[in-house]
Amino acid sequence: MIAQLDRHYGITRRLAECFEDHRDPKRVQHSLAALIAQRVYGLVQGYEDLNDHDCLRTDPMFGIALGKLESLHPRCAALAGKSTLNRLEQAKSPKDTSSQDRYLRVAVKSQAIEQLLIDLFFDLSSSAPKSIFIDMDVTDDSVHGQQEQAFFNGYYNHECYAPLLIFCGHHLLSAKLRPSNVDPAAGALEELQRIVPQIQQRWSKTQIIVRGDSAYARDEIMSWCEEQGVDYVLGLPSNERLQRMTCELESKAKVEFERCQTVEPPLRSTAWFRSLHYRTLDSWSQYRRVVCKLTYNADGTKRRFVVTSLPAHQVIPSSLYTDYYCARGDMENRIKEPSTRSVQ
Repeated sequence: MIAQLDRHYGITRRLAECFEDHRDPKRVQHSLAALIAQRVYGLVQGYEDLNDHDCLRTDPMFGIALGKLESLHPRCAALAGKSTLNRLEQAKSPKDTSSQDRYLRVAVKSQAIEQLLIDLFFDLSSSAPKSIFIDMDVTDDSVHGQQEQAFFNGYYNHECYAPLLIFCGHHLLSAKLRPSNVDPAAGALEELQRIVPQIQQRWSKTQIIVRGDSAYARDEIMSWCEEQGVDYVLGLPSNERLQRMTCELESKAKVEFERCQTVEPPLRSTAWFRSLHYRTLDSWSQYRRVVCKLTYNADGTKRRFVVTSLPAHQVIPSSLYTDYYCARGDMENRIKEPSTRSVQ
């Protein structure tokens, strides 16, 4: 099934076009397209380690999927082993690849791969939608050994990388591998500046809404979105000023909760929403709309804040928080899938 989908959409074939092959054609047993397809099919099946391919290279089902059941050389298996695939994964940029290097003769054009993700997104989208959400977040990519730029991350509680992933629905638009000691928002603005203009050029009437947690509520990101006519819904950390601005809301929520304790069944919690006109003391360049969700129950008060460019007359506070921001929970499932799969 994976191979049929791949042949239909030409994903690995198009990915192979993002590489340069400087090997001697007379001595090549495994084409670049076959190597990439073999590696991708293995990843989809859960075989992340290259060592797995020393067994997979003789697997009949893998051979059928790749259309290669017989070897071109009597001493070789039909498919590539870990050493050959490792040369592919060690590919450098074209300017750093030497034809004199015995092992590293495959060059990768990283910008072409970045563009391929955008092209596939458009190809797999039937028509221009009325609106889209662009979700960005970081996840953990566990390391095992002494990999370069691997650091201990206190949030994930292990050594890892912290790639930045950007999705639109189920479509991956960007994946940036980063050390785990960097700012969670590092590189996010640059990726938006690369991706969003292409979408605007292709779908000029589509509303674009950038969504993320509080790590991305940065003035430079919000200001750029405002300049480009792009909306945003971003989490915002609580602080003393925001808590003071919602003291009245807390009092109302407390009164409602206590009043409802006299009825059967008693209310377990009460939630109130309100829009605020807010600006930080020095990090924001202007006032912006902030929506507060305040929940009151027997344990006390919980506040959640979201900053947005969407006006109140277009989206009321409760809908903005519940329907726009909380919906990113499903996108987090997509973004966290790589680390979840590696744990399994």
